[in-house]
Amino acid sequence: MWPSSLVHLGDIKPGRAPCTEDRYRRVADLLRASAKPVFIVPGDNEWNGCADPGAAWTLWKKYFLRMDSLWGNPYRVSRQPGRRENFAFVRGGVLFAGVNLVGPLVIRRAEWKRRLARNASWIRRHFRLRAGGVRRAVVFAHYGKRRPHGLYSDFFAALAGAARAFKKPVLFLHGQFHAWEVQRGFLAKNITRVMAAGGSAPPQRVIVTLDANTPFRFPGRDAPGDSALAGEG
Repeated sequence: MWPSSLVHLGDIKPGRAPCTEDRYRRVADLLRASAKPVFIVPGDNEWNGCADPGAAWTLWKKYFLRMDSLWGNPYRVSRQPGRRENFAFVRGGVLFAGVNLVGPLVIRRAEWKRRLARNASWIRRHFRLRAGGVRRAVVFAHYGKRRPHGLYSDFFAALAGAARAFKKPVLFLHGQFHAWEVQRGFLAKNITRVMAAGGSAPPQRVIVTLDANTPFRFPGRDAPGDSALAGEG
C-alpha cells in the first residue's frame, strides 16, 4: 500500500476571526504533529478575506509554504516557479496536484487573472506530461463553483480541456462551502467534483481505485477502505 498523506483544503480559521500570527502558528503546530505528510492549499479566510491581505499572505507563506517537506519529501514534489504554493507529485500511479484557487474576493483583478492563468498552466502541464504514466488524477483547491462560470471560468475551461485530453478519471476536490457534495460529469464526463465537509468534520478518507465504474471511493460516505487522506479544517 502506498503511504497516505493529509491534504488541508484551506480556511484554517472562521472568516470573521482575526488574522493574527498566533492563529497561523497554532494551526501549523497542529498540522506538524501529523504522522503523515501534510499538504495545504490557501483559503480565502487566511488570505484575501483578511483585513490586510498582504500581511496575511506573508504569514501563510511563513507557516505553510512547503510544509510537506518537513516529512522528508518522500513524494518528490514539484513546485511551480513563481507560485510555489502550487504543487504536484505522482504516487501509486496517480497524479496529485494542488492550486491556489481561493474564494471570490478580488483584491487586485490583474493579480487574480495572472494567478488563475498560472493555475491553468500548471494543471495543463502536468496532465500532459503525466498522461502516459498515471491512471488517475486528483486536483486539490480551496474553492470551486458548482458551475463553470464567473470569476473562475477561464480556469475551469482549462481544467475541462486538460481532463478531456487526459482521458482518465479526474477528481476535483475542494472546500469553501463546508458541506459534502458529489457531482459526476463536472465540466467533462471524466471529472468527479467533490466538495469536502469542513468546520468540525473529521478528515475525509479518499480511495483511488482501478475500478472503471468507481475510480474514487469515500469511506464513511459509501464503502469502507484505506488510502490517501483529504480533509479540510
